[in-house]
Amino acid sequence: MSGPVTNQALAGIQTIPASSVTDAHANGHLVMTGRDHNIRGEPYLFIHTAAASTTTYYGLSFSYDGSNRRINNRAGTSPGITMREHGWFTDVAMLQQIAMNHPIPNGQVSKEVFIGWRDSLLEFLDTNHRGVGGQWTPIT
Repeated sequence: MSGPVTNQALAGIQTIPASSVTDAHANGHLVMTGRDHNIRGEPYLFIHTAAASTTTYYGLSFSYDGSNRRINNRAGTSPGITMREHGWFTDVAMLQQIAMNHPIPNGQVSKEVFIGWRDSLLEFLDTNHRGVGGQWTPIT
């Protein structure tokens, strides 16, 4: 018996289509804010793309780079610390495109810029991608 069909996200991470599983991806791919166990511990937005969420899992992260004043996107493993789970999004590639094109607030320090960007992005998802037939299911 073969496993679920996989596809490639824009960043090259294998993902399991949300419709093919009934575990952590039942509502889509989990979107959360987390941080690593390192000294800086800068927060980042993470979308869980593959593997069970009971161990290290894989996904895409979005973090603010204060030196270059931009959002960075990278493929990698799950955050060491989950700060908050926000909801589920069904299309990893679409969320990546939305996140990378979402405007960054001005005139704040790095953590405030990230929090402002993240909150604005989540509000955008609530307004434009939520509801029947939508791709965003927030945790309420």
